[in-house]
Amino acid sequence: MTKDVNSDKFIISFVFSREISELTSLLIFPPAASATYVPLGISTLKAYIEQERGPGAVKVLDLNIRFWNLLADSDDLFSEYRSYLQGKKGCFNTQYYQPYLSVRRELSMLVKSFLKDVSLYLDTGFLSERLKSVFSEFSSCVDPGYRFLGFSCLFPDQFLFTLGFTKWLKQSLYANPIFIGGAASVLCRPEELLEQALWIDGLIIGEGELPILELIDGFPPERISGFVWRSKEKIVRNPKPETIPLSRIPLPDFSWADMNSYFNPYPFIPGM
Repeated sequence: MTKDVNSDKFIISFVFSREISELTSLLIFPPAASATYVPLGISTLKAYIEQERGPGAVKVLDLNIRFWNLLADSDDLFSEYRSYLQGKKGCFNTQYYQPYLSVRRELSMLVKSFLKDVSLYLDTGFLSERLKSVFSEFSSCVDPGYRFLGFSCLFPDQFLFTLGFTKWLKQSLYANPIFIGGAASVLCRPEELLEQALWIDGLIIGEGELPILELIDGFPPERISGFVWRSKEKIVRNPKPETIPLSRIPLPDFSWADMNSYFNPYPFIPGM
């Protein structure tokens, strides 16, 4: 990736050396979604990419559940609430759940306050100490050598958190391309976002299987399906990818996930 620091816009071009092209890419499910949800999207992408390009072609990471566990570890009541949800304490009925309602509200308010910190950072550049601590913890999972990072956002809150975390990453640690996809990317205005968020190198609109495969194969940006990106002159939106027949999509691969880390009493796998 190259950047023209003398212009008002960053100009990206994907020039992968032999060393870079042999490295693995990382797909990330960011905060703040439900603590009960095992990400289906990146698990399906992992299965498809490895079916097409072999084991180890891509890695996946759930920062959302890491975030929830960081919050739970920070307070005894939050930790007790997590133990209850995981079936380690009490039973699932009104008698046992009622005392935890206030804890649930407090935890939800804490998550919202973190999102306010992210908004403040994006608007003013001020980074609170607690948000910096979370970003630093997350960055320990991101090897600077990953060929690219792809963030899968289902909900607007995840999109907001992704913008904040990736801005910090690009300023402190990571120099390779960063892309955003998922359902929430359809809700934003991609062209306007790329005008403002200069640290984001592109967005994927629509299904991600083919675009991610094309990125891994080193296609130039103009040939990547459903890709919104910066050329030297303007923001370009490529045509959406063709729909892949369901018969070609393998079952999601959840082998990477620690099912015991989610806030469920039993391992729960989302359905397609």
